[in-house]
Amino acid sequence: MQALGGSGACHVGAVWLKKYYYPSESPKVHISKEAWANHANVFASAGLQVREDLPYFNHTTKKLDVEALLAFTERLPKHSIIVLQVCGNNPTGCDLPRETWFRLAQIVKQNDLLAFLDIAYQGFASGDVDEDSEPIRILAQHEVPLLVAATYSKAFGLYGERVGQLCIPAPDVQTARLMERHMLLLARAETGAQPRFGALIVSTILEDTELTAIWKREIREMAASLRGRREALVKEIGRASSVDWSFAAEQRGMFLYTGLNGIQIERLRLEYGVYLQDTSRISIA
Repeated sequence: MQALGGSGACHVGAVWLKKYYYPSESPKVHISKEAWANHANVFASAGLQVREDLPYFNHTTKKLDVEALLAFTERLPKHSIIVLQVCGNNPTGCDLPRETWFRLAQIVKQNDLLAFLDIAYQGFASGDVDEDSEPIRILAQHEVPLLVAATYSKAFGLYGERVGQLCIPAPDVQTARLMERHMLLLARAETGAQPRFGALIVSTILEDTELTAIWKREIREMAASLRGRREALVKEIGRASSVDWSFAAEQRGMFLYTGLNGIQIERLRLEYGVYLQDTSRISIA
């Protein structure tokens, strides 16, 4: 179903879970402490119990903590919900490796959990839209209970048009039709009609082979530019300091998770006019 950007897609997905996903059990939603800042707010506002306890990023190594994430997920109670970003992770710039998604799919399926995936930066990580979206296909092929919140704001340069989408795979045609009726009712209750302009731009491009090829080429060029900026930053820091910043080139997408502490962030602001978020994230774009 169409939604008002990524936030809107997460919101209607949260409302859907509150209404239809084991409502008598009130299953908990687990997100990482380094998640997108609005995730906790969106799920909590729908009345879901949110826990920011999903291991993801190791602040010492400045890299993913894959084994901690998988071990934690394996211990979760039945019907728990885990929220993960598909690619171009915001804010860490660290994405789960392909093989980890296969392991995660097995754990989620075996333990009867639900995965809520958020994809906002398709193409920004690898430069290939299909490669960046592969985790969705991996989980779907393993028949993992799944919701996908997507936005086209970034990949199509449509920030102000609020073009989002919520997708829920169904086990069969009959269930899909039933879910569609409930989605229509939910959409009507939430926003009535959705904005058309941005959605028409996206559909026009994706329904035209030549335009799609141009869009994918431009995505590749932009991803290459982001990688180049990371490499240039690491090179310049290496000239001025002996501190190892190689992690900056290993991260992917729009954001760089610097790991700077509060004192350093404040000093950059006051003495150099360089502004980072309090999380230490900067936009490499």
